[in-house]
Amino acid sequence: MPTVLSIVVHHVYWSVTYGFLPILAQRMGVGDVVRNLLISLNIVGITVANLLNTLLLKRVKHGILLCAGVLLLFTGILLIAFSPARAYLFIGTVCMGFAYGIIYPILMGMSIQNVDRSQRTTAMGIHQAFYAFGMFSGPWVSDIIADYMGIRPVFFMTAGGFIVLAFLFLGLLLRRDRTGT
Repeated sequence: MPTVLSIVVHHVYWSVTYGFLPILAQRMGVGDVVRNLLISLNIVGITVANLLNTLLLKRVKHGILLCAGVLLLFTGILLIAFSPARAYLFIGTVCMGFAYGIIYPILMGMSIQNVDRSQRTTAMGIHQAFYAFGMFSGPWVSDIIADYMGIRPVFFMTAGGFIVLAFLFLGLLLRRDRTGT
């Protein structure tokens, strides 16, 4: 289940951050340097969240952090989708980076937590191979949507699909952790 949720997260994250955020920013008149700054700030958000993750997990259960990360990622996409000005692009980008920095390592850890130590490397490789599908499918599916509907609908549809699927799989994942099935 963590791998399935990771596929969804990667689909959304790669579609928005590396696929259509730069295009939307360019259409809003943002120059090359500032577009690169958007991606750099996203990576700063990821780094800060990664550094805080261990501290946060000592105080908060992983399920709560995952829910917070999902909501923050959703919020970041919506801020970008509704952005009437460049500032919203920056805030949305940082939100998405911080959310990804929370979600990604938790799902990675959960994907191997019940695997025998001798098989963890293989399990991690399988997990990464599957979430790579999301990295590919996100920009590809979003490009199809953009061709038919335009750039902004990509963000709205991505956000809507993400929040539904994320909480569906997150609910199943957390139920599995509580019941052990």
